[in-house]
Amino acid sequence: NLAGAVALAQPVTAETRSDEVCALAHVSLAYLEVARGHWGASREELARAARVDPAWALEARGHLATMPFTPWSPDELREVRDELVRWRAADQPRRTHPSLFVRAHNGLYAHIRAYLLSLLSVRLGEHTSADRYASELDQLPGSPYIRSVGHALSEHARAELATARGEAAEGLDTLGRAEVEVGY
Repeated sequence: NLAGAVALAQPVTAETRSDEVCALAHVSLAYLEVARGHWGASREELARAARVDPAWALEARGHLATMPFTPWSPDELREVRDELVRWRAADQPRRTHPSLFVRAHNGLYAHIRAYLLSLLSVRLGEHTSADRYASELDQLPGSPYIRSVGHALSEHARAELATARGEAAEGLDTLGRAEVEVGY
């Protein structure tokens, strides 16, 4: 019941909520609107999210731009890519809200940036750039857990790249190596 989910999430965007929770609600609403086929409403929610947390809104826009069903033109995809290139993700402050849903990306911003840039490069047919960003993922610092997440993301990006090059079997093999245990 997507309409019901939207109705439940909308009150969480109230100004009485913390900026972090408000941004999460707007990003969640953006994804729900995509699920309902309402791309314009999704963009509006992402614009609202950007007013309180530009980085989170950019992550969501970047993620949506990587989806094969996203009806965005190559120019729109390049615009998102260029914003991701300019984003100083390593300098992104950690979110402090007690909810894990708000803090889930702490320590991973640079990894998410490189991952999204790799996938967007694949989608734009820029295979050399896609490979470079996938390699960057393996070089980013972090705890052993963060590095393992980065490696799994790099393997997924490489699988997408292999598939785009017509090497579907290699893509599947690469996905098989992309393991990470997530403890919630």
